[in-house]
Amino acid sequence: MSLSTRIFATVLTFLAFFSFGLAAQDQQADEKKETTKKFYDPDMTELSGRDFMTSDHVLLSGSFYPGNANKDTIPVILLHGQRKSREEFVPLIAEMKKRGYAVLAFDFRGHGESTTRFPAPEEQGQQQINGTPGMGIPNPGAVAPQFFPGMGGNMPGMNNPGNNAMPNPSVPVGMMPPPPPPPKPVEYLEADFKRVDYENLYKFDCLPFYRFLVQENNAGKLNLNKLVIVGVDMGGTVGGQMTKQLWSNSKGKNVRSLIIVSPNYDQFSKTLLKDSKCFHKEVPLRMFVGQLDRQSRENALNLREDILGKERKKDDDPTSLSSPVPITELPTERQGGELLRESKLGIPQKIADHIDETLAKRKERELKWRKM
Repeated sequence: MSLSTRIFATVLTFLAFFSFGLAAQDQQADEKKETTKKFYDPDMTELSGRDFMTSDHVLLSGSFYPGNANKDTIPVILLHGQRKSREEFVPLIAEMKKRGYAVLAFDFRGHGESTTRFPAPEEQGQQQINGTPGMGIPNPGAVAPQFFPGMGGNMPGMNNPGNNAMPNPSVPVGMMPPPPPPPKPVEYLEADFKRVDYENLYKFDCLPFYRFLVQENNAGKLNLNKLVIVGVDMGGTVGGQMTKQLWSNSKGKNVRSLIIVSPNYDQFSKTLLKDSKCFHKEVPLRMFVGQLDRQSRENALNLREDILGKERKKDDDPTSLSSPVPITELPTERQGGELLRESKLGIPQKIADHIDETLAKRKERELKWRKM
């Protein structure tokens, strides 16, 4: 084979590999577009940024569908299950949009798109540079300031707290030590959680989104006095705790129903929902579970007994809709988000019907719009 022939063959081979590489990249790009397009909704508003940062500095992400956007609009909070994300509510959101509800779904910390945390500076071994006036010598005993991007905070070398504080005149300009850099965000995944991470999830993650709904309510875009919460397993326990907290506040008795799909029966649910008086009469609680999964069915029955406590009647039928805390058992092994996606069972429609029927039984004065 001549030299020119070998060169020509090499060039052809290179072009073939190059074309193959471009084709593979195009295919990956197309797949990414399809994935993005699959969950895109023109009616959805993405919720993220500093307004949705928890008090322990975890950035949360959520989605909001405004519904009818008037003072009669029913708001629904959707709380996903453990190791899942808000995407498991896609079938339910579609049904709720048809009814004109305002729907808010978000990812708990360590789940979905809520995987960024800003650790306190001391966690990264940082020290505040705040030395002797005029010398600029670091003070190893100083406590690092809590300074996060876009969150304000006290800067070293300032007389007073706040963003408008004036520089300390005792420190000459040019001799003032620079502020420490803001802490770098770290990846924060549920797979690495310890018990304290779950405890903080229960403590902090709902508050930023509830505040958002208060703002929407006060702008006349929904009626927070008609609030409904839907949770899947872990999310159901969080929703139960949230309901209890709101009903313990004389000005916050606005949760009108709680729906739990495939409830958990773990240490958190046993502790947080035991003898929950608000579910006996004030807040109708309904559970949905696939009855062919024995453990899931027992979880629902045990949680129901804990909630009712001494109020549970011996002849009470837990599957009757007329009983307190009814359990709707479905002929399937599926649970959680898979249960919602089982089109033959029609769970999204059943949940929406339950919401409409429950609110229809309320007195008009209880559901009247008011500023929060």
